[in-house]
Amino acid sequence: MIVDPPTGIYYRDDRCQDRSDDMATVAIRPPMNLALLATYAEQHGAECFVKDYSLDCKSGDWSQFKKDVVTFAPQCLLFNVTTPSVKADLLAANIAKELLKDVTTVARGVHFSLFDRKILSDYPMLDAVIRGEFEETV
Repeated sequence: MIVDPPTGIYYRDDRCQDRSDDMATVAIRPPMNLALLATYAEQHGAECFVKDYSLDCKSGDWSQFKKDVVTFAPQCLLFNVTTPSVKADLLAANIAKELLKDVTTVARGVHFSLFDRKILSDYPMLDAVIRGEFEETV
């Protein structure tokens, strides 16, 4: 399961992490990094469920995410994190672990280039982080 959490509309590219839902004009970008992650995973035999919850859900409404976690029952949840929304984004790991005890939770984002050890220490429900480019790691 590869997702952008329902924590607001952000540009979640590693080089651009701006909140965009409060701008005068919101230009929604397709979540290409989710598609790339799924492509790499599927090339190695994984079945993927991909969703950008920031577009479909009100910020902070995790109800559809919870339903999808239960329905899809992933072995691994991989989600994007931005520095401005890191604490809210990491709720994805907590929710997934509450619903599925054996799920592996993995977060990716530029935030982990500096704060990987701190985040892993502070958020025990998070099993791993991806630092830097994600293609090889996935």
